[in-house]
Amino acid sequence: MGDGQNDVIELNPTNQIGSTLALTVTKGDTLNIEVWAYTDYTVATNSNNQIDLITLIAGAFGGVSQAVGESGAIYSGVDNGLAIYGATGASNETVPRAYLNYILFDMEYHPITMGYRSLSQVNVQEKLFFDPIYPLNDGYIFVYLTFESDQGRVFFDDMKIEHRKESTIIQKDDYYPFGLSFNSWQRESSLKNKLNTFQDQELIDALDIDWVQFKWRNHIPEIGRFFNIDPLAED
Repeated sequence: MGDGQNDVIELNPTNQIGSTLALTVTKGDTLNIEVWAYTDYTVATNSNNQIDLITLIAGAFGGVSQAVGESGAIYSGVDNGLAIYGATGASNETVPRAYLNYILFDMEYHPITMGYRSLSQVNVQEKLFFDPIYPLNDGYIFVYLTFESDQGRVFFDDMKIEHRKESTIIQKDDYYPFGLSFNSWQRESSLKNKLNTFQDQELIDALDIDWVQFKWRNHIPEIGRFFNIDPLAED
């Protein structure tokens, strides 16, 4: 599956962030990320106009309270070295600080690894890209562009994110002894399996009733009880 953004984006000291995208990833996937960049600026002061990642990441995942709950997983992870990204990399003195960036998170939004590619020349179209990225855990990848100088401008164009899903697993469910599910996971954009669930039976989820339909009667996993009379009980 491929994802891409083809609009030209200008980043400058007043517009520092562009093309942020968060995707669900699975162990075994392959990601290829690239973007074309161009700047006509020839003298940069090379002073940091740093990006606050806490606000940036929280916004990408729909807000801190919705994304990580009261535990503040993003905050605790960011405090461990991701609070400011601008100080991590450095362009030379004649090129503005402009970056293609990514951060990999686990399923609880704890940062696992990150990377960046910086603009290195002016007056020439330059492709910024990463070697193929192979997530080692299920989780999320956050891809974004930044501009971190206090002067100049950079144009980004034809940003591409190729996401190949190699894993054959499309759904995973764990069950308590009487059939109530937990730790459920489903591949993004895939149809939910309802036919082979607890004890290989069909799940009836119409009107949110969540019954497990055995051959002769229905089962309520929340209370661990059948609520139909077995039609063969007299036999």
